[in-house]
Amino acid sequence: MRRPLVSVVIPAYCQAEFVGDAIRSVLMQTYSHSEIIVVDDASPDDTAKVVDQFDDQRVKLIVHEANRRLPAARNTGIEASTGEMIAFLDADDFFHPDKLQAHVEFLLAHEDVGVTYNARFELNHSSTTVREIWRPPSTVGLVDLLLGFPFAPSDMVIRRNWAFQVGLFDPAMGSAEDTDFPCRLALAGCKFAAVDQVLNYRRYHSGRGRQNLAQRLRYVERAQAAIFAEPRCPPQAIAIQNTAVKHHLMVIVSLALLQGETELAQEAI
Repeated sequence: MRRPLVSVVIPAYCQAEFVGDAIRSVLMQTYSHSEIIVVDDASPDDTAKVVDQFDDQRVKLIVHEANRRLPAARNTGIEASTGEMIAFLDADDFFHPDKLQAHVEFLLAHEDVGVTYNARFELNHSSTTVREIWRPPSTVGLVDLLLGFPFAPSDMVIRRNWAFQVGLFDPAMGSAEDTDFPCRLALAGCKFAAVDQVLNYRRYHSGRGRQNLAQRLRYVERAQAAIFAEPRCPPQAIAIQNTAVKHHLMVIVSLALLQGETELAQEAI
């Protein structure tokens, strides 16, 4: 088999219920010159057994002997990949059939772009019916990434060289890897651009809530502080330092209230 152009990295922990759908959504792509690397992060459930049921040479399974958390699982998948482009897919999300075709065509036509992302379908709780569409801006920069989350990992496709140029995901940033990684890319000069289509589906289910929100806020503050401390950090980013922390605090408070963690929300305020 010739070397695939696109590698789809799927980190999975206790995702036996959903990972099969994620894999099938990649196998059913209109663009098939790809590989799928599932990293089972020492799941105690049947995640690995579900992956093993796929009799397709494009599907590769790597199992961590001990749980190393999400950033490390993503890194394992990236390091094992061979594609020039890397698409991220959370194990409880899934792709629209045209996802990879649209991103590949865009990246081949725009050599200056290092990361593409797209709009996504937000699904109703514990359902496959669509609640709304999340539409990100057409392009983003460091300031946008410091202030919030214009796109999620499952929305992204990145050129391989950019992922390695910034040293992959940083496990020290814990659950704030979705803040840290894009910010470091922007700081390094990576250009981001949107593919103007709705190309993946984000599930909401009982196991998807943010765990340990107080720790999440500390990780985000650590990630932001590291970016602001960089000599390369531009003045327009430095200028929003206090605002950026407050934006993330508002997100944490909102999540705490949604998850019934009223005491935490009150303490954060």
